[in-house]
Amino acid sequence: VSFSTRGGVEGNPHVICAHFFCFDCASQQYMKQQSQNVEEFECPICRAPAREVMPLPDITVNPRLWFQFLDVDGSGTIVQNTVVQTLEAMLPIDTENLREALEQSVWKEWDKTGDRQISEREFFDTGGLLEWVRGHQHELKAAQARGQAPPLAEPERWFRHWDTAKRGRLRRGEVLRALCEEARISSLEPKRVERLKEGIQKVWEEYAVEDMLSRDAFLHTKAAEELAAVAAEVKAKRG
Repeated sequence: VSFSTRGGVEGNPHVICAHFFCFDCASQQYMKQQSQNVEEFECPICRAPAREVMPLPDITVNPRLWFQFLDVDGSGTIVQNTVVQTLEAMLPIDTENLREALEQSVWKEWDKTGDRQISEREFFDTGGLLEWVRGHQHELKAAQARGQAPPLAEPERWFRHWDTAKRGRLRRGEVLRALCEEARISSLEPKRVERLKEGIQKVWEEYAVEDMLSRDAFLHTKAAEELAAVAAEVKAKRG
């Protein structure tokens, strides 16, 4: 990282480029370069000059500091490449899927002005980047708490696993989340998610009551079989 300077006063730390590393590894590289009596540390990939090595701020603790940390040039904005590299370092997501999703729709939701960068105001806006990251972090924690789901081939165990509220019914969104996991589909693959939604809609029209799928309907009709077929079909068809 380096530090912004305004009026001769050293300000907040910020990244020098869009490259992120294991903190321990970067620290070792930093110490190695310091031992050679150099005045500046360099990014091992692009050789951009830096002052120190620092961990990425916790977005849940101080989102404004996180935003400022990614503001490479002190312009009050962050650019797409830096966002992609940062999210890749933070979350277990596929970079190719992320870039495709950004090009298709996601970036437009974050970049309201269409200038290919995100201002601090856009970052904090409803539906903005901050809300998106927090939502994904929440989903990851929830998935870790649930543990690995049984396959749809074991319908009773599968339903019990996803019925976290123990009410004997599943909402449409819960079934979508379950099928995404079953078919190994990321929320960053909007076309495939949409196909799952279409399949769920057909099952809902046939078996749901009051917009919820009951345990009895799931186990004693073809609902489980049809949902499994939906997941298998979408999983098999990439793109």
